[in-house]
Amino acid sequence: MPEWLTLNSVTYNTTKTSWKKGNPNKPPFITGTHSGANCWATALDSLQYENRDTSALFTPVFRIVPGLPYNFEFWGNFDSERNEDGGTVEYSTDYAATWETLGNERDSVWMNTYNITALGSVPPVRPGWSGSSGNQWERRKHYLCVSNPLVSQVIFRFRFASDFSIRGAGWAVDDVCFKLDLSMPLCVVGVDNIDEELGFSLEQNIPNPFNNQTIINYNLLKPGKTSLVITNIMGQVVDIPVNDRMLPGTHSVTIDGNKLSAGVYYYTLNFEGKKLTKKMVITE
Repeated sequence: MPEWLTLNSVTYNTTKTSWKKGNPNKPPFITGTHSGANCWATALDSLQYENRDTSALFTPVFRIVPGLPYNFEFWGNFDSERNEDGGTVEYSTDYAATWETLGNERDSVWMNTYNITALGSVPPVRPGWSGSSGNQWERRKHYLCVSNPLVSQVIFRFRFASDFSIRGAGWAVDDVCFKLDLSMPLCVVGVDNIDEELGFSLEQNIPNPFNNQTIINYNLLKPGKTSLVITNIMGQVVDIPVNDRMLPGTHSVTIDGNKLSAGVYYYTLNFEGKKLTKKMVITE
């Protein structure tokens, strides 16, 4: 199972972080988990977090397909000095070199605080969760769709910070989930990042392997004659789901695995005399 990681968000030191996994007992502010025996919490072994805390909890790395919609969801329970201390969720698509806040200060359904001082100076605004949830676990969910066609992974972090005055019980998170959500709208992939000489890109199907349905995403820089051909390991054509002149932009094709036998297949995108091929696997 992929590992979670907790580090100091400034120094990336493993000894200067307050996140720990366990069962918090900080009555009346944060007691117990949302489900199961353990959750992640700041200052798990004390009733209050420390002054000038700068701790981050990092999720495993998730594979994504540009242009497809995902939902990031978790349950949270928090108690901190209102507007001064608190936490936020950030994500990175460049292996933690840079971080972006998930959501914004105007999204009151996702976050409850416009700006939290300890998270950093303004501008920019540092929104997140601050104050108290009243020892109640709250479900939070936010949509994410990455438009850069060169991105294939994302990592999230729960970043908590405090100043040097009033302290609280901290922040606890549980039941974190990141999943594809095809009920949400697709986003347009930035064609500026496609190789201009090639003129198109082909993404790995998701999910892979699969036994029901999978999605193949491809991107065109310009209009042109396009075909998507699926072959078996013998090179025999088993399906041609796309064979038409297509417009530039992002295109998604749903493949029905129930129509094919279990095994290894290859799908090839042909565009204006050039082609790209990837492998997919159908399980029983």
